[in-house]
Amino acid sequence: MNKKIIPSLLITCLLTSCISIAVDPASLTPIQPDFVTAALIPTIAGFVPATLTPSPVPTIPPTLALTEPVKCKDSAVLLRDVTIPDDTQMKAGEKFTKTWEFQNNGTCPWINYTLKFASGDQMNAPLSAPIPDTAPKEKAQVSVELTAPAADGKYAGYFTLNNSGDKIVTIGLEKTFYVKIVIGIVIAQATSAGFSTTPFVPAGGNSNCAYSQNSGYVNELFSRINEA
Repeated sequence: MNKKIIPSLLITCLLTSCISIAVDPASLTPIQPDFVTAALIPTIAGFVPATLTPSPVPTIPPTLALTEPVKCKDSAVLLRDVTIPDDTQMKAGEKFTKTWEFQNNGTCPWINYTLKFASGDQMNAPLSAPIPDTAPKEKAQVSVELTAPAADGKYAGYFTLNNSGDKIVTIGLEKTFYVKIVIGIVIAQATSAGFSTTPFVPAGGNSNCAYSQNSGYVNELFSRINEA
C-alpha cells in the first residue's frame, strides 16, 4: 500500500510546480522602447527669444579710373636717369634696360600714352612701348629694353613721349630724351688743330650773332654721315 502512494506524490509535485523561485525586481534590466518622445522645454514666463540680425555685407568702393578732362594740357619733366647714366661703359652685344623717371607736369592724365623711338641708334629698341597711367603731378618710370651694338664707339638713341592721340608730349622745351652708351675704348679726337678762333660775323654786321666755327667737328660729322 505504501509503495503505490510515494510515486503518486512525486508525479503530482512535478506537475503542480512545487518549487517556487523568488526574483528581486531591482536586478531586472529594463526594456528600452523602440522610439524616444521629445519633450519641449517649458517656456518661462516673460521670456522673449533673441532675433538673429544678419551682418551687413561690406561694400568695396569701385576703383577710381583716370578720366581725361576737356581741353587739358600735356607737359612732362624729366627728373632723372634711374638706370644707365649718360656715357655708361657697356659690353658689345650686352642687353640692358634703360629707365627714366618723369613727372606729369600737365593737366592731362597719361592714359594709353607711349614711348616711341625717334632717331639715332635704335639698339634693338621697340618702335613703341606703353607708359604706366599717371595722374597729373604724379611720377612715372618709363623703361625700354635695349641691346648694345657689336662695334666699339659712342651710341645715342632718342625717344619721345606720345599721348593717346599720338602727339608728342614736350619735356620742358625739348621733344626728345635719350640714352647714351660707350662700347670699348674710344679715343677722343683733338679739336684744337681744326678750331678757328676767328669769329664769323654774318652779313649785316650784327656782332650779337657772331660765333666761331669748329671745322674739326664739321669734318667728323661729315665722316659719320658718310659711314652711315
